[in-house]
Amino acid sequence: MANIDSYRIEIDGEWTLNDLHEFPYAYTQAYSFLYSVILNETVEDERLRITFVAHPWRGGFSAVNFFHYLYELIPAAERPNVISIQYSSPGWIELSLVLAVGLALKRVINNICDAALKVNETYNEIYQGLQRRRLLSLESKSAELRLDREHLAFVEESSKTFARIMGFENLDELNNLAPNKLAALKMMLAFYRRARKLKDYQDDNKLKF
Repeated sequence: MANIDSYRIEIDGEWTLNDLHEFPYAYTQAYSFLYSVILNETVEDERLRITFVAHPWRGGFSAVNFFHYLYELIPAAERPNVISIQYSSPGWIELSLVLAVGLALKRVINNICDAALKVNETYNEIYQGLQRRRLLSLESKSAELRLDREHLAFVEESSKTFARIMGFENLDELNNLAPNKLAALKMMLAFYRRARKLKDYQDDNKLKF
């Protein structure tokens, strides 16, 4: 079993009922992704490999299913579970979770906050580059996917650049789990969209990781 510990997120400001739905949803999705790439060698479950290769990544439906299945594969004790909540100024949400995963997610969110414009510009450039090359609509689940030299170079360089500026330190593990590097890049972009939602909460001074 992974090292489980308590992890406190400071909260402040005014929260709505919608916040109480959106924040834990985005957090558990981002946590599930990092859990799968950080602890993949300890997860003795064929379903993890299948989850990473099963989706075509041609639209949002793949991402929704992907993150849902990753969460379901986490043992119940290692999912983010609420220990306590205090809503005041300031307050907190205290979770039990795999500390290495919680800290990795904190690092990513803080990196995105510190370089928000650069990270988002890079995301947009990569996304537009995938569009121009018609790679967004290309089914990405095939392990035998073959890209021409220019497309492969774009995918590899984009993945390395985006992982670096986002503070994502498990690109090699992600590439090993994914059926190919295009699928891995699309997964990382989908992870960023979840982390960006968490970054917005910190920007709005509603919480601090």
